[in-house]
Amino acid sequence: MRITSQPEGQLKATSLQSAALMRGFLVAFLPIAFGILHPGERPLRMDWYLLAMCQAFQKTAVGRSRRLVINVPPRNLKSVTAAIFTAWILGQSPALKIMFATYGDKLGREHLERVRTVMMHPIYRRLFPASRLMPGGAGEGVLRTTAGGGCRVVTVGGAATGFGADIIIIDDAIKADDYASAARRDEVDRFYRSTLLTRLNNKGRGVIISIQQRLGEDDLPGKLIEAGAEHLSLPAYDDQERIYDIGFGRQYPRPIGEVLRPYDESRAVLDDLRRSMGPMQFTIQYLQQVTALGGNVIPIAKMPRFDLDGVDLSSFSLIAQSWDTATSDDPNAAYSVCITAGYRDGRWYIIHIMRDRLLYPQLLDMFLSLKKRFKPDRILLEEASSGRQLNQDLRFRYGIRVTLVRPENDKITRMTGQLAMIEDGMLAIPNEAPWLDNFLNEVRNFPTSRFFDQIDALSQFLDWAKWKDRSLRVEREPDGRRTRVERTQFVRRRGIPMP
Repeated sequence: MRITSQPEGQLKATSLQSAALMRGFLVAFLPIAFGILHPGERPLRMDWYLLAMCQAFQKTAVGRSRRLVINVPPRNLKSVTAAIFTAWILGQSPALKIMFATYGDKLGREHLERVRTVMMHPIYRRLFPASRLMPGGAGEGVLRTTAGGGCRVVTVGGAATGFGADIIIIDDAIKADDYASAARRDEVDRFYRSTLLTRLNNKGRGVIISIQQRLGEDDLPGKLIEAGAEHLSLPAYDDQERIYDIGFGRQYPRPIGEVLRPYDESRAVLDDLRRSMGPMQFTIQYLQQVTALGGNVIPIAKMPRFDLDGVDLSSFSLIAQSWDTATSDDPNAAYSVCITAGYRDGRWYIIHIMRDRLLYPQLLDMFLSLKKRFKPDRILLEEASSGRQLNQDLRFRYGIRVTLVRPENDKITRMTGQLAMIEDGMLAIPNEAPWLDNFLNEVRNFPTSRFFDQIDALSQFLDWAKWKDRSLRVEREPDGRRTRVERTQFVRRRGIPMP
């Protein structure tokens, strides 16, 4: 399907049926409006991804979708399409009230200017004679129609009182450079929940559309997707074949590795961009994957695999457990985590991970249960508030001694300081385990993970393991019971041998 974007010539050549298509279908109106916004430029290529975007917008216009998330790499017409959709839907229903939310005034002004330019053009006036703009208003961040509708721009953190909305369009709620700031992410989340959601005129029928690139696991599009929003993901290229709805009963099967716009951004160009940006940022922003293939920062591909079934505890010369504790079962609270690993033949093997939200009595019971099950030779416990309480109970009530670890530096610094061990293949993970997916998801998302509990337990363990250099040689019975302990080469950080 190829539609030219030369507006004047196109309109003269169209029949009444074509005009009706442009009024009724965004996909037919988009190239016309693009020509209005970019006079003299080459016609817009209506590639399959634009058809898919138009079809997703179309569903919201006809009531088939109330929550929509479109993820697309930068510079792929997302903001232009959102502005053209605004003008098109106001042409159909001039009394509609549309709110456009973004991180900054400049992007908001550009949106309004695009909408105004399209709606003031003679082609638009002939297609939509009932939709007229009132004079002025753009400088105040609002366009009003004579029918009482219009479009208002709001910025994240700004006021939106006094203006209800039938449709809310969110375009780049946060800049990519600001996503690393937890304070900025929290600000966006509060703005969405406390401001935007309350502005819908009809909470049951109101539409919210988020169109932007992914920035991390905890970004606003991710939360909307978790809440059930329809999701259209358009990565620059993909590692699996996907089927896209492109409208009029048609589907597009996208082959593996096909580039979104090969004539402008070839695979070679994208590969250069990946090297310049770094694999983590490229994978998130251009491939729309918050779980990067092969790991964002932590090199998962360097972790050897092994079969966990039938692993004999007696085959390990040393077993260690690393605890990162919390004491709340609230759904939004941090997790308590225990990583159990065994050492043999110069490599550590993760054989079990416990991750759960536990109240303190449950935490104590879980600690005792895992100690009994795996019979660890060394237990590491983070010296946090819950860890200190647990240590006191273990020591005075049960006679159990643990190694308290006081964290130094921030979470990211602590983990990145241990990457050499993983790069050297000294940490192995199983091929399959009930807990493996959760662990890998957190590892892949680092350092933008929503939770860091498994990362904290892992970095704590690796920091200990790289300095201890097989400090204990343990002979075991087949059931895991220790029969002989030999201390060898116990090396402290200061290099002082320990007898």
